[in-house]
Amino acid sequence: MVKAELPLIADAKLKWARFKESAAHHLDAWRTAWARDKADTAPRRSRADAEFLPAALEIMETPPSPLGRAVLWAIMAFFAITVAWAVFAKVNINATASGKLIPAGRVKLIQPLEAGTVSAILVKEGQKVHEGDLLIELDATEIEAAREQVEHEMLVAEIERARWRAALDNPANPVAVFDPPHDLDAAKRKTYTHLLRSQSDAFQDHLLAIDDQIKAARARLASVRDNLERMRQTAPLVRREYVAKKTLVDKGVAAPLSLVPLQRQMIDFKKGISGERRKVTETQATIAAAREQRKEAVSNYQNNALSQFTLADRRIDNFKQELVKLERRRTRQALISPVDGVVQQLKTNTIGGVVTPAEVLMVIVPDTHRLEADVMIPNRDIGFVEKGQKAVVKLETFLFTRYGAINGRVRTISSDAVADKRLGLAYPARITLDRTSMTVDGREVQLTPGMAATVEVTTGRRRVIAFVLAPLLRYAKESFHER
Repeated sequence: MVKAELPLIADAKLKWARFKESAAHHLDAWRTAWARDKADTAPRRSRADAEFLPAALEIMETPPSPLGRAVLWAIMAFFAITVAWAVFAKVNINATASGKLIPAGRVKLIQPLEAGTVSAILVKEGQKVHEGDLLIELDATEIEAAREQVEHEMLVAEIERARWRAALDNPANPVAVFDPPHDLDAAKRKTYTHLLRSQSDAFQDHLLAIDDQIKAARARLASVRDNLERMRQTAPLVRREYVAKKTLVDKGVAAPLSLVPLQRQMIDFKKGISGERRKVTETQATIAAAREQRKEAVSNYQNNALSQFTLADRRIDNFKQELVKLERRRTRQALISPVDGVVQQLKTNTIGGVVTPAEVLMVIVPDTHRLEADVMIPNRDIGFVEKGQKAVVKLETFLFTRYGAINGRVRTISSDAVADKRLGLAYPARITLDRTSMTVDGREVQLTPGMAATVEVTTGRRRVIAFVLAPLLRYAKESFHER
C-alpha cells in the first residue's frame, strides 16, 4: 500500500511546485507593471493632442475611454445598493388559501324531517322570499286523522275523569256534582249521566243490602237478649220452688217423683241460657262482619274511583303530549323560509311527488350585503395563521392585476382539520371582506356568493436577503449531514 501511494504523493508535490512558480511569476509581473506605472511621471496627452500623432503613437498615447469605468462603477454601485436594500428591506410573508365567497349567514338548506308527499309548491327558482314565507307544503292527511283520534280519546278520558271525580266528591249523589267537558254534546252528556247514576245506584243498593243485614241481625240480637233476660229472671224462681219441694220430700210430706219436673225445668233453663248466650255472641259477630263488609265496600269503591280517576288523568297528560307531537309534525309539514333570501337549486316540481327525510329540496341564499370567503388553509401554514390577521382576497372572476383585490381579516379558524381531495388535511377558515363590490370598467359590480377566490393571509414580515440566503443555508446545512 505504501509503495502504491508514493507516485501519487510525488505527483501532487510537483503540481504544487508548478502552481507556486506560476503564482510567483504573475505576482512579479504585476509588481513590475505597478512600479513602472508609478515611475512614469510624463504628462498624459489629451485625446485631441493624440489625434495629431502617428497612428502607432496615437493608439499608445490615447487615454482609455471613461465609459468603461463609468459602467463598471455603475454596476458596482447598483450591486451595492441592491445588497443594502436586500439587507434592510422587508416583505410580507403570505399563507395562500383558496375557496369561494359565501353569505355571512351561509346558505340555508330546506329539508323535510320525515317522508311525505308534496301537496303544494309555492315558490319558483330565483324567487325572492322573506323569513317565514311558506315554500312547500306536504300532505298532512294522516297527521290530521291521528290528531282527531287522539282528541276523541282525550275527550273520553276527560269524561271518565269527571265521572270518577264526582264519585269521589259525593258518593251518595254523584250526579249532582258531575261536571263533564263543556264541549260535550247533549246526547253524550245524557248517556254518561245515566251511566254515572246507574253506577251510583248499584253501589247504594249494595250498601242498603248490607244495612238490611245489619238491621235484621240487630233485631235478632234484641230478641235473643230478651229471651236470655227472661230465662235469667225465671231460673231463680224454679230453683226456689225446687228447694221448697225438696224440703217437703225430705220430710216425707211429698213424693220424690214430684221433684222430676222441677229438675227438668232447671236443666232446660240452664241449657236455654247457655244457648241464648251463644246466639248473642253469634249475632254480634254477624253484625260486626256486616259492618266490616260495609266499610270494605265503601273503601273498595273509593279506591277504585281514585284509581280510575288517576288513570284517566294520566291518560289525559299522555294525550296532551301526543297532541303536542302531532302539532309539531303538522307544523313541519309546512316548509318555511328561515331567512330573507333568494330560492336556488329547486329540486322538486311535482305535486304529489314523494320526498324523503333530510332530502335537500332547495336552498335559500340569504339576502345579505355581507360576504365572507370560505377557504381551506393548508396544513403547512396553519401554525402561522391567527384570528385577526390581515388578508388580501383575489377573485378569479376579476383579474387582480387589472381590477385590484379586496382587503379582509381572518374571522374564524377551525380547531380541527378536515379531509380535502386536493389539499389533504386542511383547516377551514372564514375571511371577512372590507367591501362587497368592485369597480369594473367604471361601474360598481356587486360580488355574489360562489365566486372563486384566492386569499393571501399576511402572517409576518421577512428581510429580502433572507429569501436569497435561505436555500443556500438549507443546502449547506443538509450537505454537512450527508454520509
